[in-house]
Amino acid sequence: MYYDIQSIGLQAQKSGSTDINPIAFVQYKEFYNLVEKTSHSKDWKEREKVLWRNRYNPAENRTFTDAFKLRLFHGVIEKVENPDDRSIRQIYESNGRSYGESVFARWEEEMRMMEKEHNLWEY
Repeated sequence: MYYDIQSIGLQAQKSGSTDINPIAFVQYKEFYNLVEKTSHSKDWKEREKVLWRNRYNPAENRTFTDAFKLRLFHGVIEKVENPDDRSIRQIYESNGRSYGESVFARWEEEMRMMEKEHNLWEY
């Protein structure tokens, strides 16, 4: 599998609302160049701004670009294709189910996608 990151999106949620709205997108190439430039700065405080901290091993610090290359981040599945074009959370809330159940449903969808990918490679 080949990963090609196009952009990084920043999202915001208004307090009291369930809608998550994109507020900005940054091209990955611009992000990469800025992080690389900052990581080679002579000023230690500047270099600290682009460090990815490993909470399980404090001795292992990497730059954000290294963390993206190694896929050390974890994304949450918000939406899958459906006729009403609603997020998983909205589907569960409209059915009177709890937020916790929607979190589990997102994790379950991720497991389904991983299993599908595994089965494709195994075939």
